[in-house]
Amino acid sequence: MTGAPQWQDAVARGLDAAIADYRRDNPGSARYRETAADVLPGGGTRSSYHFAPFPLVLACGSGDRVSDVDGRTRLDLNANFGVSVHGHGFAPIVEAVRAQSERGFCFAAPNPLEAELARRICERVPSIELLRFTSSGTEAVMAALSVARAFTGRRRVAKLHGGYHGSSDFGTANGPGSAPDLGSNSARAAAVPADILPLSVDEPDRLVASLREAADDLAAVVVEPVQGAAGLIQVPPELLARIRSVTQELGILLIFDEVMMFRMHRGGVQSMLGLRPDLTVLGKLIGGGLPVGAFGGRADIMGLFDPFREGAIRLAGTYNGNPMTMAAGIACLDALEEADFTRMDHLAQALAGAGNAVLARRVVPASIVAAGGFFCLHALPRPARSHAQLLQQDQALHRLLHLGLINEGVLVTPTGMGVVSTRTGPAEVDEFGAALERVLARYLRPAQA
Repeated sequence: MTGAPQWQDAVARGLDAAIADYRRDNPGSARYRETAADVLPGGGTRSSYHFAPFPLVLACGSGDRVSDVDGRTRLDLNANFGVSVHGHGFAPIVEAVRAQSERGFCFAAPNPLEAELARRICERVPSIELLRFTSSGTEAVMAALSVARAFTGRRRVAKLHGGYHGSSDFGTANGPGSAPDLGSNSARAAAVPADILPLSVDEPDRLVASLREAADDLAAVVVEPVQGAAGLIQVPPELLARIRSVTQELGILLIFDEVMMFRMHRGGVQSMLGLRPDLTVLGKLIGGGLPVGAFGGRADIMGLFDPFREGAIRLAGTYNGNPMTMAAGIACLDALEEADFTRMDHLAQALAGAGNAVLARRVVPASIVAAGGFFCLHALPRPARSHAQLLQQDQALHRLLHLGLINEGVLVTPTGMGVVSTRTGPAEVDEFGAALERVLARYLRPAQA
C-alpha cells in the first residue's frame, strides 16, 4: 500500500501543507535564520538541530515546556537530545550553578568538585576505575582513541555502521544517514579513512571475522550499545557479548560510547547488559545541561594520563573539569534515583504504545520504538533493527510526522527521537498521543480512503 501512487501523493500533499503551516506559524524563527546567516553558516552552529525549511528558535524553557521566539509554548520531548533529564529550570541544578558562579567560573587548577563528580560516576559504573573530564563527548571519544592506541601500540579502530561518536572524522565516518561502506571495492570505499574499520550489525559472523583478520593492527572497537542518532537502534545483546569475548581474546580494547544513552539506566547500558568494556565515554547527562564529556575505564589504561608518570600522555583542555559544569553534574546525578529510570522507561513505553495505536488505527506505515526513557519514530511498518534498515524508511512521511508534531505543539528531534524526563507524567504521554492523532487527521486525511 505504501508504494501506491495515491499514498505517495497523499504524503506529498500532507508534507506541503505541514511546511506551509510551519512557515506561517513561525515567522520569528524564519527571520532569525535569515539574519543569523550573515554570521553563522546556515544561521546556526549545530548540524544536528537543523531541518528544513528552518529550525525552530527557542527562547526559554520550564519543566517539559519550551517557548519559541514567537511566544508559542510546546511540549519538549527533544530535551536537547536527552540532556535535560530533569527538564528545564530544575531548581537544584539552578541553585548549584548560581552558588558556584559566585565562587568562580573557572580556574587553571584542580577544583574539589572534579573528584566529587568523578566518584559519583565511578560508583555508578563499575567498569570505570579512573576517569578524566573533557568539554564534550567528541573530545572524550578522541582522547579515548588516543589512549587505546598508546596502550595497544596499534593504529586502526573499528566502529559499527550507523554509530555516531561526535564531530570528528572518526565519529562521523559511516555514521547516521550514510550508506553502509564496509571496506569493499565500491566507489564509496575511499570515504572511510584507512585507519577506520567499518562493521555491520546485519552481518555478525562477518563482523567477528573482520575483527580477527585486522587484530594485529586494531587498537579498539567503539560501540554505541544503543545507537541514538542512528534511530534508537539496539545492537543485539548477543552480538555485543560476542564482540566483548573476541576483543578480550585478541587484546583489542572495547570502548562503549554512552554519551547519549547513559540516561537509560543508573549504571548505563553496560550495567543493563552485564558487560564490562575496557573504556567508556560519557557526556550530556553528567553535566546537568552544561558542556561536558568524560571517559574512563581500567586503571592500567587510564594510568597513562598520570602526569607523575614518565612518558605520560598529555591531555589539556581549558574547560576540562570546569567547576560550573561539575556543580551542575553533581546536582543532576544526586537527584536521579533508581526509581526515576524505571519510571521514565515505563513512560516511554506507554508513549510508544499510545503512538503505535494511533498509527495502526489510521493505517499509517510508521512505528515507534522505545528504550529506557527514549523513543523514536520510524517511517516503517515495523521498527528498524539496524541503521541500514532504517535508511529504507519513507523520508517524506518521516518529515511530515516531524513537522506535523511541531505544528501540533510537540518537539522531537529531526531524526524523530524523543525522550521523557523525571518531570514527565501520564498527562504528557496522553498529550503526545492526541497530538499525533491530530497530525494524521490534519495532513493525511486523503490516505484514509
